[in-house]
Amino acid sequence: MTSLRSNLQLAVLFFVGLAAGIWAVAAPWIISYPTPNGAWTSSVWAATWVGSIVAVASGLGLVVALALAVSDASRPQKAVAPTQPPETR
Repeated sequence: MTSLRSNLQLAVLFFVGLAAGIWAVAAPWIISYPTPNGAWTSSVWAATWVGSIVAVASGLGLVVALALAVSDASRPQKAVAPTQPPETR
C-alpha cells in the first residue's frame, strides 16, 4: 500500500511539472512577450525549449508513475497474520 501511495504522490508531482512545462511553452503568447516584427527573440526561444523539455520529462514521468500505481493496485494484497505476543511463563 505504501508503494501505491508513493506512486500516486509522484504522479501528482509530475502532473504539476507537466502543467508548468505547458505554461512555459504558452507563456510567450499568453502574456505577449515583446517580439519585434513578429520574430522570435531569445527569451521566446528559451521559454519554448525549457518548457518543452520540462513538459516531455514530466509527461513521461507521469505515465511511468501511473503505470506503477496501476500495477501496484492490481496486485493482490498479502494477508498478514495478526502477531501475538510471546507467551510468558
